[in-house]
Amino acid sequence: ERASEVIPSPTPLVDFNNPASFLVFLRTPAVILTTRQKESFLRPLLSGPRPWHAVHDLAVGKPQPPWGRLKYRHADPLTSNSGMLTLGMMLSEYMQEKGAQQTADDVARSQGFADFVAETEHALSYNTACRDGSAAVAREFASDSASCDFIVTYENLALAATKQNPDLVAIYPRPTMVAEEALSVLNGAWVSPSQKEGAMEFRRYVSSAKARQDGLKYDMRPATQDGTESLDPVLSSQRKNGFQSQIVQETIPSYAALNSAAVAWNERR
Repeated sequence: ERASEVIPSPTPLVDFNNPASFLVFLRTPAVILTTRQKESFLRPLLSGPRPWHAVHDLAVGKPQPPWGRLKYRHADPLTSNSGMLTLGMMLSEYMQEKGAQQTADDVARSQGFADFVAETEHALSYNTACRDGSAAVAREFASDSASCDFIVTYENLALAATKQNPDLVAIYPRPTMVAEEALSVLNGAWVSPSQKEGAMEFRRYVSSAKARQDGLKYDMRPATQDGTESLDPVLSSQRKNGFQSQIVQETIPSYAALNSAAVAWNERR
């Protein structure tokens, strides 16, 4: 008799389709940050749809940059979201080239992708800043831009770095991936009515113009364009350093695929 009973599906902890349960309120895209001296060589290669194939070819010496061996940095994907976004961009681009008929997870587990990551990351100049995360990589490059040829970082951190070092310029891959600051109101049966109301009150705050203004102080883009708050004036004022309002955004691969890509990265690095 129990075998014929219909067992109801559990209520999801977060309802991503319900704006009252899940809200993205700030955004910042991934960018490549380099110096003016190296921009003329790197921009044509890294601002198009195949930046990571270009990095791969430079990493294996086909061709070699005019200044010698390529060195770049990004945060460790095992400890940093920006590092995981970097891997996500590699995976997405590799899928378009090699694995259009496979799932993202299958491609991430493939020998071909593992080889691609290993050969590309041969030029990764991994150091303490990479292990410490996105902000550490950006701070180091702002203070010592000769330490490597470029870094992958968030737009908001790149803006801060160029204010410290005006010789730095941003390059936007087309497409790029975007990190999102999000809030979730949990649906667990153990969430009390007062906790739920507290969460909803906080949600109302982060949706407010005041919160968007606070986000602008940290050079973050508001996720909604329904108010006067915008990062566009800041980006326009820094156009000479490569910053731009318009971006081409691509979808981040699935959680499972990113985990598989991180495994490949950790094994081959």
